[in-house]
Amino acid sequence: MIRLVVDASEFGRSSAIDAEILVVSLELAGYFDETARLSGNAKSASNWIRNEVLRVLNEQKREIADYAVTPAMLGRLLQLIDSGAIGGKAAKEVFDDMSATGEAPDRIVERKGLAQVSDAAAIRAAAERVIERNTAQVEQYRSGKAQIFGFLVGQLMKEMRGKANAEMANSVLRELLG
Repeated sequence: MIRLVVDASEFGRSSAIDAEILVVSLELAGYFDETARLSGNAKSASNWIRNEVLRVLNEQKREIADYAVTPAMLGRLLQLIDSGAIGGKAAKEVFDDMSATGEAPDRIVERKGLAQVSDAAAIRAAAERVIERNTAQVEQYRSGKAQIFGFLVGQLMKEMRGKANAEMANSVLRELLG
């Protein structure tokens, strides 16, 4: 039975469009309802279903009933994102693998080593290396060229192979740069 227990206020201004898309079929509405319930994040469930699930279904010319990614799997992926266990780029990669193989998100994250690094000491050490290697850019930043910060964040993410928790990386880098 489809409950659609989501309060439209969770969706912001695009709620009418979201609702129209998500209830285009009883099966899709049920998929959304179950994903939203399991993930605990209706807005994220809506976004992923509208943007990613429907894209893949269209590409594969499939119906939601034949889709390899169950609401439980998508719900778990959304939980991994919300908890900070994986970042956005890794989430897209995991989702594409889930869609192709039907494999669980946790297994894909583990198999591919996509877990996000939230260890402050590891991020700090990498940030210190970036600062040491990019002294000219650090001086530019400290002399008022704020846009250089983005370059330094990029270098830090590169140093950590894209696995650093972005919020922590920004915070640590700002702290070290003074």
